[in-house]
Amino acid sequence: MANRLLTSAAFAASLLVVPTLSFAEVWHNTYSNSGPTFHADHAESTKTRAEVIRELQQAKADGSYENSLRDVLLPEPSKGGGKTRAQVLEELKNMTPAERESMRQLYLN
Repeated sequence: MANRLLTSAAFAASLLVVPTLSFAEVWHNTYSNSGPTFHADHAESTKTRAEVIRELQQAKADGSYENSLRDVLLPEPSKGGGKTRAQVLEELKNMTPAERESMRQLYLN
């Protein structure tokens, strides 16, 4: 019985250790309130230098690089044409009373 308990405990400990080891190379514990720190120079890169430079130039061109420095997210680019004003007004005219009440509750709360 003791052998079975010891084996189970060792197995449970190994389940906890294996995921931690996968992050051991780039994340380092600081043993403080600030938490672990990330060391990019310890990670393996999957992109070439040219790919990284191209992505940086694209980010600078569309403004996302500057916004990332200020922790501002850019809105997603439009995937297609939206509804026209006339279409939206037509939808509002055709709403049922239950839909209107649910919309009213949504915006009141």
